Amino acid sequence: MKKEKTADKKSKLMMQIFKFVIVGGLSFVIDFAIYSIMVYVFHVSLYVSAFFGFTISLIFNYVASMAFVFQRKDDASRTKEFIIFAVLSVIGLGLNELIIWVCVLINDHFVAGQTNVLALLVNGTNALIDRMAAGAYSLLNKEYTATDWVPIEAKVVATAVVMVYNFVTRKIFLEKKDA
Repeated sequence: MKKEKTADKKSKLMMQIFKFVIVGGLSFVIDFAIYSIMVYVFHVSLYVSAFFGFTISLIFNYVASMAFVFQRKDDASRTKEFIIFAVLSVIGLGLNELIIWVCVLINDHFVAGQTNVLALLVNGTNALIDRMAAGAYSLLNKEYTATDWVPIEAKVVATAVVMVYNFVTRKIFLEKKDA
């Protein structure tokens, strides 16, 4: 009986993580598209672009997460719930911005022109992204170098870290405890 309950809890958790990844993936697409368009088409600062992409995707993410991923607490008002969601998300935004800054700093000051392991990893990532995304840049009729992809790489790293933070904090602070 105890094994069945444990297996059922694991199954529910895995389904919840799957739904979280789907909602998060859609939110990421919204965030990433806005960020990329603002950076590469309108030449807006990385940080301003990250803020707007994040904010717009936050609204979508709140609605979808509370409808499909997490079970609402019975005693929480929607206003309180959204405030908690927003505060946790703003902390996530801070982490997002900090990680982008650190990634760009590492690339600009510690990787460029070096041949250490970090430089090889970044250069390998640049080459992979370069091959996959060259067509997108050519659609903009622009010349580019591998370092043009650093903002995208930084955004991917930041998103991965913040995704874990978001799941854990929302599960702790927003979900009904017996869910």
